[in-house]
Amino acid sequence: MKLVLMSAGTTPEITQKIVELAGKPAKEVSVCIINEGASMSDNDKRWLVDGFDKVSKAFGGKIGICNLLALDIAEVEKRIMGYDVIWCFGGNIDYTRYVFDKTGFTKLLPKILGQTVWVGSSGGSCIMGHRPVSFKVDKDSYGTTEFYGLVNLSLRPHIWSDYVEKDMYDKCVQESKKQQYPVYALSDECAIVVEDKKIYLIGKRGQKIENGKVTEEV
Repeated sequence: MKLVLMSAGTTPEITQKIVELAGKPAKEVSVCIINEGASMSDNDKRWLVDGFDKVSKAFGGKIGICNLLALDIAEVEKRIMGYDVIWCFGGNIDYTRYVFDKTGFTKLLPKILGQTVWVGSSGGSCIMGHRPVSFKVDKDSYGTTEFYGLVNLSLRPHIWSDYVEKDMYDKCVQESKKQQYPVYALSDECAIVVEDKKIYLIGKRGQKIENGKVTEEV
């Protein structure tokens, strides 16, 4: 399993790691984009447009967009397995999980992760770990109570950014005291890399926190 879990758009260092994991030159790397979670709000989508632009500039292979709700799962599998990288953008994580379950993508995910590189941006990263304890489960959660937990951690993207709550880092520290898994605080220039059982940070301003203490930092 090869995952790159980050907050926002890629940086040169993160791009290089994706290229390394894909095993071919950047000009040949193909990317299939999933962005189901972005559709559930009417906020300014410049962040998504900027993300698409960064993908386009970083990789020279084919770039596709897979709309899970528009295609049957057989067609999704046929399309998606032809790409080197699956890039899942953020937005509403609960809705993303709901769509993954509803369309059958959840059942397809193990096969995808066995053959391609998964790159998550914000919510597309969070969904691979555990649901942070401060993420409320309510009527707006689309029946989602947990994320996949495919990697034994939870992560908080966009820490130290102007557009998130000022106490977000403190929430990471507090959560780490309650869980048996590490909690990661990521800036918009940082990523968690998962190579099978090996998990480590790259980039700038990222922390792994266990039982209230920072045990890894970049």
